[in-house]
Order: sequence, then structure tokens, then C-alpha cells
Amino acid sequence: MLDGKRVVHVDVDRTRLNRFAHVTVAVAADAASAARDFLRLLDEAEIAASTFIDRATQRIASRIADTTDRGTDDTVDIHTALSLVDRIVPGDRVVVTDNGRFIKHAFVALHVEHPSRYAHAVNFGSIGLGMATALGASYAAPERPVLLACGDGGFAEGGLSELVTAVMQRRNIIVLLLNDGAYGAEYVHLANRGMDPVCTTFDWPDFGPIASAIGAQAATVRNTKELEDALEKFDFAAGPVLLDVRIDPRRV
Repeated sequence: MLDGKRVVHVDVDRTRLNRFAHVTVAVAADAASAARDFLRLLDEAEIAASTFIDRATQRIASRIADTTDRGTDDTVDIHTALSLVDRIVPGDRVVVTDNGRFIKHAFVALHVEHPSRYAHAVNFGSIGLGMATALGASYAAPERPVLLACGDGGFAEGGLSELVTAVMQRRNIIVLLLNDGAYGAEYVHLANRGMDPVCTTFDWPDFGPIASAIGAQAATVRNTKELEDALEKFDFAAGPVLLDVRIDPRRV
């Protein structure tokens, strides 16, 4: 990644400078002050600002603005699902995201009142860490509900066992399970290459009744009306809650 590049490495820890790769300039400083000085020097040198960030934000804004509902009688549109949950689940929540193809939608659709109320469970690059992270968040902020967005693959890996813990410990966790019946990233990569993605799909058990049997409030929803009805009946102050939302892997 760094070959042929001029690299300025900024770090508050001097021992890290030039430790992993040789850089052009090593600066012992905090990132914020170094960035401010960097901008000042560029301005003094009369170097025009790049517009790449403007193009990126415009592209993101255009995607967010596309509110076309692609749901069917048997599946819920992912944007509709996230929008409804974002609006109805109490706003004083902590949000946790597991990993999966759904995150590019969840990152921009689920809001928090302050950045400290967001817990990131994706740094390891693995699916399946969301539910355990949500449990931790519920103990770190016991006065707030925790909203977890996860996929079916990640939930199947560790979510069910941790849901048992959440019920036993009476944790106020709301699980939004965006269930496309597949490992979504693999599905789309194969489909985009004209290959049969069937090997990435799964006939999961119905997570809604399983969660109810464990002792959680739960529902499996297959269209927008069922989703609205489920959100209306849940008591978000008495979690845990599991909402198994069926989405179409071809429409994510």
C-alpha cells in the first residue's frame, strides 16, 4: 500500500514511528494538531484543496435519498426496516453493529445522541461478535436500551447462545436481525460474477419462535405491515427483544 508513496506518519508514541514501514516524514504529535498544521502549511503554499470528500459525501447523500421501497409480500426492504426501527426504538439507546453486508446501510440509518453511545464490533473483521458486544454495552450503560443490528450468519454463530445469557440476566437489548438467509457478502460477489450463489444461502430455523421459547420478546416479520405491528407491541423497556426481519438477498 505504501510502495512509491510519500508518507507522513503522525503518532503520539515515538516508538511506533518507522516501526512497521519506512516513512518519508515521522512526526511525534497528536493527530488533531498535526492535521491543523498540515492544512495551514498547505494553505500557505497555496495548494488547492482536494474535492474528493465532496464527491464522496454527494455519492452517499444520493444513496440515502433513494427511499424506494423494494419490499414484497414476503420480504421487507432493508432501508424501510432500518428507518422504522431508528424512529421507533427509544432515542437514548446505545447502538451496536455486528459485521455483515447490512452494515453499509445500518451505519448511516441508525442514529445515536452522542458518539459515546455507539459500540463498534467490526474491528476484528469477523461476523458474530455483535451480541457479546451488546451484552457488554448493556452493563456499561445499564440505564439505556442497547440496539444491536446483526445479520443472520453472525447471529447464528454466537447470537443464540448469548441471547440465552441476555434473557437470564434480564438485559435490555433489542436485536434487529436483518435476515437475508445467506452470507450476504459472498452471495453478492458470486452473483455479480454470474456464478450460482446457492452455496452461500441457508435454510435457518425460524429465530423468532426460538427466541420466544428462550424467554425473549420476539417476532419474525416478512413484510412492512408485520414489522410495524411487531414494533408497536414490543415493550422496549423490558428486553431482551428479537426482531427477525426477512430481507431479499437480491435487494440489499
